[in-house]
Amino acid sequence: MDKKELIKKKALQIFRERGDITAREVASLAGVNVAAINYYYRNKDNLISELLEVIMGELDERMLFFKMPTISLEDTKNKFAKELYAFAINSPGFFKFILKIVVGGNTNVPAFEKHYGLYFGTVRAFVEEVIHKFSSITNSKEIEIRIDIFMTSLSVSLITADAVMREESQIKPSIQVFKDEDYFISYINMLIDLVLIR
Repeated sequence: MDKKELIKKKALQIFRERGDITAREVASLAGVNVAAINYYYRNKDNLISELLEVIMGELDERMLFFKMPTISLEDTKNKFAKELYAFAINSPGFFKFILKIVVGGNTNVPAFEKHYGLYFGTVRAFVEEVIHKFSSITNSKEIEIRIDIFMTSLSVSLITADAVMREESQIKPSIQVFKDEDYFISYINMLIDLVLIR
C-alpha cells in the first residue's frame, strides 16, 4: 500500500469514529510525518472530502437493495432500517461531522455541502421511491411535504440522539437511536408508515 492510501486508510479509521481528524494524529497512526499529508492531500479539508467520498459510496451500496423489483413494503422498511442502522454503527463519525456543522451553524466547510447533499439526496430519493412504489399519492406537492416530514423527523432524532450521547442536553436518554437496533428499526418503520398514511 502506498503512502497516500495508507494515510487515507488510517484517517478513515479515526474519522469513522469521531467525525474529525487532526493531521498530527493521522500522521502518527500512519507512521508518516505531517508534511506527507500536506503533500498528498494539500490540507485537512481535502482529506476529509476523500473520506466522505468513501463513506457515501458505502451508503449508496447499502441502498442498492431497493432496485430489486419484487421487494415488498415490509421488506423494504426493514431492509432500509437495518442498512441505515449498520451504516450509522459503522460510521458514527459521519453523523457527528454533519451534526457538529449543522448545530454549530458553520455550513461553509468545503466538504460539508457536497456530502451533506449527497447523504440527504440518497435518503430523500429512497423515500420518494417508497411513496411512488407503495402509495397512490401522485400530487407532487404532497409527496414533497411527506418527504420533508420524514427527513425532518430523522434529522431531529439524530440531533437529539447526538445531544443525549454527548450529555449536552437535559433530555433523558429515552431516545436510543444508535444504541438499540430493534428500536431504530421500529422508529424507521413508523416514519415510513407516517409518510405513506392516507
